[in-house]
Amino acid sequence: MNFKDLAKNLPYPLKQGLKYAYGAIPLSIRYGKVFRETYAFLQESQRWSREQLEEYQLQQLTRLLRHAYENVPYYRRVFDDRGLKPEDVQDFKDLQKLPYLTKEIIQENLPSLIARNYPKSRLQHATTGGSTGIPLGFYHEKGASGAKEWAFMLSQWNRVGFKLGDRCVVLRSNVVCSASKGKFWEYDPVNKNLILSSYHLTDENMPEYIKKISEFKPDFIQAYPSSITILAKFMKENDVEPFPNVKAI
Repeated sequence: MNFKDLAKNLPYPLKQGLKYAYGAIPLSIRYGKVFRETYAFLQESQRWSREQLEEYQLQQLTRLLRHAYENVPYYRRVFDDRGLKPEDVQDFKDLQKLPYLTKEIIQENLPSLIARNYPKSRLQHATTGGSTGIPLGFYHEKGASGAKEWAFMLSQWNRVGFKLGDRCVVLRSNVVCSASKGKFWEYDPVNKNLILSSYHLTDENMPEYIKKISEFKPDFIQAYPSSITILAKFMKENDVEPFPNVKAI
């Protein structure tokens, strides 16, 4: 059982206590080797020239297409139906020879989109929130997807001055356990974030959201465009002053 599974099943006070202890562990150790290597690569590649970036992208594209053709049943069928081989894609323009991967294609072909050379024990099923209809099921790579995501996000946030430990409001698809009791937020001591529910953004609740954000005094806000738009629209229509400490969204 991993940390998330353990914390999920604990009573709230114990869960928060465990999160505080976990949050004291440095991020580089918490997320391990994959995080450290990915973050180091991103820091280095930021200094590459346009030519270096494009060369690397093309190398990775070639490698990915070869892998998909040899190991992913869906893409083997896509290539064969079109009489194509991976080497027929010589540059980015050639990608138009292949179909876009849509939500509908994933829903209808998920089993055949799993690489045959990848251990199923390392796959973790997840779904989208379903805000635009039926939730989309897909797979994460255990021990890697989260670490890589954090490396990319941290690298991007660094560009606008974000540092680990800065106060951040998160308004994404997180489920806030106390929302049913009228408390639409909870503190995340692991990442020092204030987590807000994105499922209760009504005009009636908005003053409570704004009050809590103002009290928290965030340096940054991390949000889905749809959620932050609802908040920003309400603030504009009701002449609510912007949060003074926020450096970037």
